[in-house]
Amino acid sequence: ILEAMQYSLPVISTIEGGIPDMVKDGENGITVRPKDVQDLASAMAKLLDDKSLAKEMGHRARAIYEDLFTEEKFANNFIECLKKAMKQ
Repeated sequence: ILEAMQYSLPVISTIEGGIPDMVKDGENGITVRPKDVQDLASAMAKLLDDKSLAKEMGHRARAIYEDLFTEEKFANNFIECLKKAMKQ
């Protein structure tokens, strides 16, 4: 997911675990129900049929990646977590 976002691609994924923290349905991608082949096919067709929507979602995906998920952001967040853990 993060690699797709890094390359300005819209994401199609299920709503499981931490995925909803990365993929905002209708904003930077499309979320589908787990194990629902028809839902997945519909999401793929939607992005293939609407190149403008796919491009727009891809740009938003890149912006979210830049704001929250770069290596630098990850490292800084990790360091902050370690600092908090050491204080306890």
